[in-house]
Amino acid sequence: MVFFKKSVSPSLLAEHEQILSLFKGCDVNNDGKLSKDEVKAGFRRLQSRFPGFRTQRAFKVADKNGDGFISEAELDELVDYVLDCYEGSRKREKKMVFFFNKRTETKHKDLPPKEDYDELVKLFKRCDVNNDGRLSWEEVKAGFRRLHSRFPVYRTHRAFQMADQNHDGYINVGDELDKLVTYVLECYPGTIKLRLI
Repeated sequence: MVFFKKSVSPSLLAEHEQILSLFKGCDVNNDGKLSKDEVKAGFRRLQSRFPGFRTQRAFKVADKNGDGFISEAELDELVDYVLDCYEGSRKREKKMVFFFNKRTETKHKDLPPKEDYDELVKLFKRCDVNNDGRLSWEEVKAGFRRLHSRFPVYRTHRAFQMADQNHDGYINVGDELDKLVTYVLECYPGTIKLRLI
């Protein structure tokens, strides 16, 4: 039984390093270990249906010394637990990779209109509320909400994987915005104008 929403791509979860960096990013106080709240936040980012339950199970599996924290040495156990939760999704992964490759092939034949690209650039520039020339996680998520995304957290996570090339936690408007807009156009081919109404 899988306790996560179907909207999360198995290809995202198949990558050990991506999950590892996601949980490391949840260490908000930078003490090198994860509390229960920080692990729960990680499961929420993965859009777990039951983040509290998953957190309890993760601590039983990964917290080897029983101190109530998951240290850096125990992180691999946590990641393995997350991957085990998705073991049933492995067979579907090949089908999805094939499907998305097919979709990409057809998309390259029909290039999106320049107006859609320009509208998205304007949209995300407007989301830069503090005008610092870079988009934070919350600002990108606000952009996906304006586009009426059904899964803004997941879309934001994928957008940062695609566009944040220097891994500084921001998408620079100058040199990384193009990759963000390209990703959005791939997510919503031909529907940008309808989504911006």
